[in-house]
Amino acid sequence: MGPIYTSSTAALRRAFDIFDADGNGSIDRDEFSSIMHRLHLLPRDDEAAAEKALAQMFDVADIDHDGTVSFDEFCAMFHQHVGAPSSAKPASHATQEVTAAFAAK
Repeated sequence: MGPIYTSSTAALRRAFDIFDADGNGSIDRDEFSSIMHRLHLLPRDDEAAAEKALAQMFDVADIDHDGTVSFDEFCAMFHQHVGAPSSAKPASHATQEVTAAFAAK
């Protein structure tokens, strides 16, 4: 069994629920944009580059291309990108980062 951050459905659900600001069970493009901006994962000095990067990331995350990221798609994205062995962080640390990023909602 791998580290908890790659196997804990409960930790992933907590993060997903934070990202799902309206609580409808999926992450839409606006919520996804908010996540990426709050976590400083988009270029800050070039709005066009930030929008392009956001569109590319959302297209990758939205596997079925229905315009939203479901919990299953979120988990797949997490395991593919965040859960890679080179970025090993315990779930509690990752959850704290997410919570801090969204504390100013």
